[in-house]
Amino acid sequence: MKTARLLETIALAILLGFIGCKGSGTTGAPSTASASSAPSSGSASTALPDFGSPRQVEVVDPMFNMVAETINVPASWKFESTVLHGPGCPGEYYAVVFRTASADFRYGVQALPTVQWAWADDDRLKPKGGACKYMAGMSAAEYGTLIAPRMRPGSEVDKIERAPIADSLQQYAQQTNQKFRQQAAAMGNPNPASMTADAQRLLIHYDLNGQPEEEWLVVQMYVTRFPRPVMANRPGQVLQTVIMPVYNTNVIVMAMRAPKGQLQSAVPVFSAINGSTKVNQQYQSMLSARSAEFNNRMIAQSWQSTHTILQAGAEAGARLQSNAQAFIQHLQQEGDVRRANFNARMLQKSAHAQDVSDYLLDQQLYVNPTTGRTTTQSSQYNNTYSNGNGAIMQTNSQYNPDGLVSGNWIQMQPIHH
Repeated sequence: MKTARLLETIALAILLGFIGCKGSGTTGAPSTASASSAPSSGSASTALPDFGSPRQVEVVDPMFNMVAETINVPASWKFESTVLHGPGCPGEYYAVVFRTASADFRYGVQALPTVQWAWADDDRLKPKGGACKYMAGMSAAEYGTLIAPRMRPGSEVDKIERAPIADSLQQYAQQTNQKFRQQAAAMGNPNPASMTADAQRLLIHYDLNGQPEEEWLVVQMYVTRFPRPVMANRPGQVLQTVIMPVYNTNVIVMAMRAPKGQLQSAVPVFSAINGSTKVNQQYQSMLSARSAEFNNRMIAQSWQSTHTILQAGAEAGARLQSNAQAFIQHLQQEGDVRRANFNARMLQKSAHAQDVSDYLLDQQLYVNPTTGRTTTQSSQYNNTYSNGNGAIMQTNSQYNPDGLVSGNWIQMQPIHH
């Protein structure tokens, strides 16, 4: 399950200060299958269509041309999937994503890419990497409210409630915290890391091709707090450190939809789909080996970096004594201001919230400079072109498709909402 795949690098995180979104999982993590169990959405339940017997489909990793896992879906349903790879924060990242739906698209299940971000009041503690997102914390309900209108334009939130899987997530967090304490004790570390986990679900409604639709968005949020030492020399003192936290947030979203009045009846179908995932052990072993190689390299770099910092700090201790405390206080004040401003902006239904949502979902708003029309597309490409008739082409190549591909292609310009 996607939840089980999230926390493979949990032990390494104590040393490196991050959680990777690896695909191969830990056996103790809760399953997302229970996330789909839902009481009545408030509408009278009606009978479901006959979707046929289940069929097994494969999720293929295009990078390695291997089957990552299999899932059972109704025979008549469409199925799309892939494995996303890319830089994480600061390590490697991969995530299995899929969407499956009935022929008319009115019944469906979707597993969204895992989203991660980090926060620390002291900029020196923030993980470094081109793919790192830095944001103050928010609750699972706030995150769901933020992304719902971007996922389903025109949707409205009817209610927000604690998801049934929340108990399992909290139990998993407690088990993880026990491991953190044991590992810290074995290393002589008096400041173990700690995790909190929560799951909230949002019931939303919207029109799908003119028909009323209902959907559960189940938001699973893991927040891990890593205590980290920071140099804090006061005037006249030798090299000293203080402990400050780094917060890493990982979010998983599962979406399950049905026509209005049939969401409750469709729960067994959703549960069967979510509970049928089987991971390819050969694939998982291959990724585990790659992960172990990366982790060993990171551990070596981490210890070397720590040694270099301490040595440099000892040599520069006399110079830092006069201004280190003022520097830290200034950073703390800036962090408080940034958090306050961020939380205020998130509460406003503004264009900025849409920009932040696009940022989280790796999307970008583009405008056609010739027609003035706008469209939201992936932000993972250097160039985006439109032929003016609704066709979009994205590429990292420096060549303009105009003249090479049929149509009059215009380069789209990135803009803010």
